[in-house]
Amino acid sequence: MEMLASYFAAHDWPHEMVGEDEIVATAQGSWTTYELRAVWRADDGVIQLLAFPDIRVVEDKRAAAHEALALINEQLWLGHFELWSNSGTILFRHGMLLGADASLPLDMTETLI
Repeated sequence: MEMLASYFAAHDWPHEMVGEDEIVATAQGSWTTYELRAVWRADDGVIQLLAFPDIRVVEDKRAAAHEALALINEQLWLGHFELWSNSGTILFRHGMLLGADASLPLDMTETLI
């Protein structure tokens, strides 16, 4: 989490810790704002990154969006897109196995983000 906080600070992305196992940052993209959320799962030795673009899919378009995301996910080797049915939120989720020591050097942080 410390390396992620340093990375976010170096990019001037507002961020805050949510407990000791989670950090949230805001990053401005070329056409929308993203919420980046990283969660450390110590029991599994995994850090999970979730990227939420500021996009909501209206209810009557969700079936088509699910189909489009399924086609996109077929092409991905790592991570996947999701559409949360309760809110219409689109997100990208990726997990990285770090092991028990939880070390995340800068090069791996850049790759994860």
